Amino acid sequence: MTANTTRVIGENKGKHYGDVVSWAITPGSKTTYDKVQQALTTANLDYISIRERLPRHAFARAVKYLQENRIIRQVNETKEFLVFQFTKEYHEENEYLYEKETIVTLNKITGELSTNTDNKDIETKAQELLTKAKHEWTVPDISRLIQRLFKAKNADLFPVNPRGTTYFVAAKEKEFLDKIEKFLQTIGGSLIRLSVYSGDETTEKSIAEIITTTLKTVVDEHNEAITKLSLTESTDDIEEQIQKIEETRLKIESYSEYLAENAETLKNELDKAKAILQAKLETEVVV
Repeated sequence: MTANTTRVIGENKGKHYGDVVSWAITPGSKTTYDKVQQALTTANLDYISIRERLPRHAFARAVKYLQENRIIRQVNETKEFLVFQFTKEYHEENEYLYEKETIVTLNKITGELSTNTDNKDIETKAQELLTKAKHEWTVPDISRLIQRLFKAKNADLFPVNPRGTTYFVAAKEKEFLDKIEKFLQTIGGSLIRLSVYSGDETTEKSIAEIITTTLKTVVDEHNEAITKLSLTESTDDIEEQIQKIEETRLKIESYSEYLAENAETLKNELDKAKAILQAKLETEVVV
């Protein structure tokens, strides 16, 4: 197990601002669904439930082992099913020949597979690989789970770099971050934490820029959504956009201590966006 590391930025001059964090798990390592569930329990993480890997994601991994001399293409998708065509590829002399083998249908809810041929070899093999993939957790799976845990907690991860492998987490999430650290320890990973304190102008400016960049992206998404609203949008659609803007405004206000003057700039942009929507809403009502 990799030792966890906690260091201090700002020499503990003032109030605890938060932590710059990055998690690490041995590259290429794998664990199981049961072990992940046990680690969450050990860390006392109140996650509603961790479902086994979604069937569509597990199937994407499983079919990699079925692609030798075979082409697998998705041909249809409905709310409940994904449909794939399996085509055999042959090489004879100076050309490739292709022969349709079967159509495989995946139930996105139950993970059950079925084929449209009497030959059940492919169906049986694919189901075995799918079951294995659903229970097998890799490093990227763990990273996605951690991000989902933060989202479920309504805790924010502010990317420090464009690759999104290092994040700033506000001090208010310290207890939750402790649980994430415990979870990673239990599955053999580590959490590097650089504790950040106020009192250093450069540090405070950097944190403000990190949080502003993420929240500005959210504001821009609101503006983009508004430009895509057509004249035929219902009042419900417009009101939903207004509600989302209000939620973003509340988030900005919750980070006003970190954002300094950037908070007002972001809120002003949101107010303009909301005004546009309200004008659209009044037009809809008049019509």
